[in-house]
Amino acid sequence: EATGSPPLIEAVAKQRALWSKHRAEVAASARAMGEQASGEAEAGVQPLCAPSGEELDWALSCVRSRAFSGPASGTLKAAAAQLGFAGLLGLVSVVGGFLAPQQAVDGVSVVGVSLVFSDVVASRLLARGKRHVLCPYLDMLNHAKP
Repeated sequence: EATGSPPLIEAVAKQRALWSKHRAEVAASARAMGEQASGEAEAGVQPLCAPSGEELDWALSCVRSRAFSGPASGTLKAAAAQLGFAGLLGLVSVVGGFLAPQQAVDGVSVVGVSLVFSDVVASRLLARGKRHVLCPYLDMLNHAKP
């Protein structure tokens, strides 16, 4: 509200509502799993408890700050660039004596198949329109639990 930007105010309100919904879902799930665990006779089964609101907000903030989304399917130009880069890496690996030629061909083939699968098959099967990516290594480097 301090920004005076209606779209930003609306986005913050939507995020707060979504996070409140997530808090309720996590608490309900933890209660259900705790009840199930307490009814089991296995030794060492500990009932679960929901994270505090602060802990869940921290976790959601970590994910949100390191998650990116974009179109589910890439462009032909991007796919060609990725395949070309994989081919260049394969060539350098063979010339440098790091890989046998067949290993380089296998690697470039895997890149080609994964491009076709992710950009053509998966994007049509999932029909969600967006691809979401989380960068866990950046997350590990940049976040410490409070």
